[in-house]
Amino acid sequence: MCRVDYGSQGLFQNYINNRPDGTDGARGLGLGHAGATGLNIFFQFFCYLTPILGAIISDQYLGKYKVSWTNPPNWRLWR
Repeated sequence: MCRVDYGSQGLFQNYINNRPDGTDGARGLGLGHAGATGLNIFFQFFCYLTPILGAIISDQYLGKYKVSWTNPPNWRLWR
C-alpha cells in the first residue's frame, strides 16, 4: 500500500525537477517544474486510488472472508 507522506513530497518534487548533471543542486530526473508537479499529483492520486480498487476486488470477487483468512500470514512478512 502506498503511503502519502507530506514530509517527503518536497524531496520527491526536487528530485524530479533537478537536472541530471547536478548543476542546480543534487542530481535528479530533469523533468522541470511542470513535470515534477504532474508526477507528484499523479503519485498522490495513485496512492489514494489503489486501496479503493483493492477493496472492490477483495469484496466483490475474492470474498471478504477468504481475504480476511488468507492475508494475516502476509502481514507478518511485512512487519
